[in-house]
Amino acid sequence: MLATAGDQRLPVKVGGQEWSPSPDTTPITVFATTHSSGSAVGAKGLQLFASNFWPEHGATSDPRPPNATTVEVTIANLPPHIKTAQLFRIDDNVTNPYTPWLAWNDAAKAAGKCNSHCAEGMEAHCPCLNYLTPTQIAELDAAGQMGEEEIMVGEGGKLSFELAPYASVNIRFPSY
Repeated sequence: MLATAGDQRLPVKVGGQEWSPSPDTTPITVFATTHSSGSAVGAKGLQLFASNFWPEHGATSDPRPPNATTVEVTIANLPPHIKTAQLFRIDDNVTNPYTPWLAWNDAAKAAGKCNSHCAEGMEAHCPCLNYLTPTQIAELDAAGQMGEEEIMVGEGGKLSFELAPYASVNIRFPSY
C-alpha cells in the first residue's frame, strides 16, 4: 500500500472519532502524500492514507479497541473538477485469506488428513501442514487482495469513508 506513496507529505484536516478525548489519543491516523515533481506522476499523484489502530492489551497501559467509524477529511486546494477517487481497503472483511485457509484446515482435520508434527496431546491446537493446491493458492491470493471502490469528493475537497477497526485505506486521486 505504501509503495505507491509520494515523497512529500501534505497537511490534512480530519474529523471522526468524536469520543476520543484529544487528537493525540485517537486511533485514527491520516496523512496525504504527493510526488515532489508534481502530482501528475502516475501512481504517485495525490494520495491519502488512513488507519484505525489502537495498541492492544499488553502494548499500552491504556488498551482499547478502535470503533468502526466514519472518517471525514477535507483536502485544501483540491481542484474542483476532481469529483471521485479510488479507495483501496485492507480490513478483516475485505482482505482475509485466513478464513478460507482455516476452513481447509478444519476440513482436513475432520477428514483425518493432517500431516502435523505436534506434541502428543496438542494435536487439536496444531494446524494441518498439508500442501496447498494451485487452486487454493490462487484463492488465497484473491482473498488477500485489497478491495477497491470509488468514493465521491464533495465541494471544497470534502470526502468521507467508513473505517473498520484495525483497517487501513489508501485513497488515490486522479492526476491533475
